[in-house]
Amino acid sequence: MQEQTRILSQQQLPIINLKLDSIFDTKAGIYADETLVISNEGAPLRDFSVYPAVFFVILYGKEGGAPRTMLIPVTDYFLATVHTGRSTAGIANLSGEHNRLLYFEAEKRFIEFTNAHNALGFTNLARYVEITYSDILGENHTEYYYIDPITGGSMLTGITRIAAIQAVKLHHEASLIGLSVNLSEATPETLLAKWEIAQQHTEDYPLLHFLFQ
Repeated sequence: MQEQTRILSQQQLPIINLKLDSIFDTKAGIYADETLVISNEGAPLRDFSVYPAVFFVILYGKEGGAPRTMLIPVTDYFLATVHTGRSTAGIANLSGEHNRLLYFEAEKRFIEFTNAHNALGFTNLARYVEITYSDILGENHTEYYYIDPITGGSMLTGITRIAAIQAVKLHHEASLIGLSVNLSEATPETLLAKWEIAQQHTEDYPLLHFLFQ
């Protein structure tokens, strides 16, 4: 009976699917725009909300120094969130304006800059999403996902879930501590200045390193 109840409960749950769609810009010759598409392939949901937390992952080491990795919150990677109003199938789309192109340009400048200064420098883009909703039984859910450009969204559990909670908190609070950056302003000098600030707040978010181990 308990097993039947568990199976029945599972059948009443939404199944969230997240994937990234890229749009090719013929003038730039690159996939310049990136959209996050969120759908529900399970039971209907309600009170759905989504918060994207996108970061520059900056690995940097000065000449002769040990490299460190820091998360720099990006404020404008997804500029618009459109809710479809549906409870199943496609439920939301998050889009930006040349977000993918602006990131690649910033990445190229950063690598060139660090190479020119005999330093170790590397940057990546990390996309996390906090999703909340209620299922048809009235239970509230808060889920955290990592979004891979190829495989899509993976729900985080265990210590990485706790680390993602801290990452979302950091994203919310970044402007208060001068850590956030806009894509159009992500020069190497700006990113390194933010990298220095991030080091001053590692004790405030002690589990972030579990996201990039």
